[in-house]
Amino acid sequence: MRIRKVEDRTQDTERLNLADVAERVGMSVNSARWYQQRDLILPPEQDGSSEWYGDAHVECLIGIRDLERQGFTPAAIHLLLTGRLYVPPGVETPELLTAEELSAESGVPQELIDSVIRVGLLVPRTHKGEPRFTDADLNVLAAGLRLLEIGLPVAELLGLARRHAEAVRPIAESAVAMYENHLYAPLRQRGLTAEERAAFLVDTFCVLFPAGELLVTSHFARVLLQIAQDHLEAMDEPKDTIEATEEATRILERSRLT
Repeated sequence: MRIRKVEDRTQDTERLNLADVAERVGMSVNSARWYQQRDLILPPEQDGSSEWYGDAHVECLIGIRDLERQGFTPAAIHLLLTGRLYVPPGVETPELLTAEELSAESGVPQELIDSVIRVGLLVPRTHKGEPRFTDADLNVLAAGLRLLEIGLPVAELLGLARRHAEAVRPIAESAVAMYENHLYAPLRQRGLTAEERAAFLVDTFCVLFPAGELLVTSHFARVLLQIAQDHLEAMDEPKDTIEATEEATRILERSRLT
């Protein structure tokens, strides 16, 4: 879907000044004015020297406020509202949670969440200077709980998570360096406007992150399954056990593709 500014003012029942609108929305007047000056909401109704806003402006700014709370920057919101940033159908923007909310929703004690953050398995997003988490982090915690439920010890899981984080970070740094050297550095030499550069960065990041996630998760899953099968064969497990593992592998791979 493309998110657009509200264009229907037929339902307006009140005449509000910009301060009134900002107060209703829970946004600063300066922020509301920033979006209005960039034509991201309808121009106000002029009555002499006065400018009046209505329900349509409130509705639009509420949508913008929600995007801000979900972690979108003003530049990204500008791209969304001008129709230049495409959000695929069915894709929802994430709700941002504090660590306390993450604990409450997941049922995982705060102390354990803090440990998972320290070892680097949970990496919070920074939103307005504060760490925040998403539904994806809830899924990570749920997966960890399932591993604990089948009997794996928490200390060894945290140690494995720490080693994973230590190994992944330099690879991620190399990937970002490659992006900067081959995409961003040449971009700065092209004389584009700030808005054009932002659009380019958004477009390339929309390719970079899903592709990177697919490459990393698929590779790790295949290596993990291959090592598991190798161990079963090395332990001289019955042929039926190995065949069952191979069938489970095929089922898992099919489920990932649907």
